[in-house]
Formats: sequence, C-alpha cells, structure tokens
Amino acid sequence: MSKAKLGFMVVVVSMGVVLLGLGSFPVPVAAQTSVKPVKLKFATHLPSIHHNYKNVISPVAAEITKRTEGRVQVTTYSDGQLGKANELYDALLKGTVDVAWIIPSFHTGRFPLESVFHIPTLVPGDVGDPTCTAIRTTVYEKYLIPRYFKDIKILYTGRFGLNNFLMAAKPVRKLEDMKGKVMGFGGGKTPPLIFAALGASSETILTHELYTSLEKKVIDGTFYPFDALAGLRLSEVVKYGTKIDFGSATNFTAMSKAAWNKLSPADQKIITDLIPWALERQANSYRGNVEVGIEAGKKAGMELVELSPAERQRFVDAVKPVEEKWITETDGAGLPGSQVYNDILQLKSKK
Repeated sequence: MSKAKLGFMVVVVSMGVVLLGLGSFPVPVAAQTSVKPVKLKFATHLPSIHHNYKNVISPVAAEITKRTEGRVQVTTYSDGQLGKANELYDALLKGTVDVAWIIPSFHTGRFPLESVFHIPTLVPGDVGDPTCTAIRTTVYEKYLIPRYFKDIKILYTGRFGLNNFLMAAKPVRKLEDMKGKVMGFGGGKTPPLIFAALGASSETILTHELYTSLEKKVIDGTFYPFDALAGLRLSEVVKYGTKIDFGSATNFTAMSKAAWNKLSPADQKIITDLIPWALERQANSYRGNVEVGIEAGKKAGMELVELSPAERQRFVDAVKPVEEKWITETDGAGLPGSQVYNDILQLKSKK
C-alpha cells in the first residue's frame, strides 16, 4: 500500500473516532429544538362587535404576538366565553385566564376607592384627556394597586366615554323627569348615590343583561356612554338619549402574575413598550365611537336630548352632595377617601 493511501485511511479512521466520541456528549438543547412559545388567553366579556374589542383588545393581542416574533402568542376570547364581567378578576387570580380586560365597578364591593371616578363632575374629560389620565395614573399607582391589585400585573388603565341617560320609553328633559325612574348601572357604590340625589332608584345590571332589561322595561333607563348604542346594540331598545356627561368608570388590562413571570425580561419590556400605543388606540376608539353610537341611535329612531346650560346646572347642583357622601362613607369604612379626593383636586388645579 502506498504511503498516500495509508495516510488517507489514517485520516478517515481518526475522523470516525472523533465523531463517535462526540456522540457521547449531549448536544445543546437550543440546537435540538426551538423554544416553545408562551401561549396566553386574553379574556373579555365584550361582544366581538364592540369597538373596544375590534380596535383595542384584538389588535393589542396581535401586536404582542408580532413584536415578540411569536415567542408570546395571545389568543382573545370575547363574549364572556371565559367569564362574565363580574367573574374575570377572580379568573385572573386563579389563572384560568392569563390576560383580562377588567371593569372594577362590576366586582361589587371589592374595590370601593375606584368609585371616586364615578362622582359626576369630579374627574374632568374623557379617556383621552391629559388631566383625566394624570388623575387615573396617580390614583391607581398610589391607592388602588397597592391596596387591591398587587397580586396581578396591571399593564395599562383606561376609562370610558362620559355617562349619559339612555332611556327605554320616556325622555329626561328636565330634573323633575328623573323622579321615580328606575335606572340600571353596571356597579360601584357611587351611581346609587347619584340616582337617589336625582330622585330615582337604581338596579345593578351587568352588560350582558342590559339589552334585555331595557327591552322588557325592567328598568326605565341606564347610565352609559353613548358608544354603547352601537357597541352593545342599545340603539335597538333606547328611545331617548339625554346628554349629561357625568363621570365614568375606569377599566384596566392586566396579566396574572404567573403568566407575566413566564415571559423573558426582553418580552416583558416589549409589552411594556407597547402601552403608549395601546392607550392611544383606546382613546381614539372611545372618542370616535361616541358619534358612531349617537348616529346609530338616531338611525333607529332615538331622540337626542340636549339640555340647556341652565338645566344641566340644576343636575350638577342636585348631585353635588354626592361628593361629601362619598368622602364620609369611605372615610367611615377606614379608607383614605379624603386623601384620594384631595389629591384629585390638587391635580385638577394644575390643569
């Protein structure tokens, strides 16, 4: 055998020994399989036709999936598939959902300090108003999150359009028209005080019950933003809408701590960086759909009642004592109601 052939065989045998040797060592996991994506369930009670679902919740889920390049995959569940409006907070705590859109006032008695936002003329503006946003951020970070929401990860907060009277059969044209009316509301301790001050009574009616309650005249009307005329199809059962622009509840989008902790720091940052984009979409959606709701109502035959400044002031004067009652009741329950109220006044003064 020539020296050349002998040398070649030695090389081949040596390479085989090396490759066999490599087989006794584990190959790094990353080289064997790709990292499995984190799959999250995002739940809301809103119907899929609602503008907040179409313009905010669904796009936010898609954007998280896109920006994390599929490492975090978010699937949305609308129409209360994973829980009714008053069940989603507990679902989040239990981990039966990973992300949820929460309305605190629908969880009756659980978060009483949040009801400060319902005081009719205390917090100015709608969801996109800068002063409103500053007040909401301060109240949540200073009072609500430490007291109520430390066991979840709030991603961002929101507010609705301002509340108005949506009436099933009889209009509200003046203060006296409220006397004896039964008004439905979503929850919270403040709306009943408002209705009582106006001479009406109240019933707790959750979102999924609202249409039927108005249709069957179980209630005379409700206290909701005008966008609900389209988003909740209330234009079909509301005959009169009275523009009063009295306060509004807050909402927030949150993750369970377990779901949040599954994410890498890099993906957590991606989601955090997404928040301004989500807030802008939310503000635009609620503002834009006020007129959409009004037009839907008018098209269905609803009469829009515009109060004169003098008549609206009569409503404002009538509900003014609600502020003091709210402070007295929250302070009496050992809550920092006076502190929350005074912080809001201070932030308003900087407007």
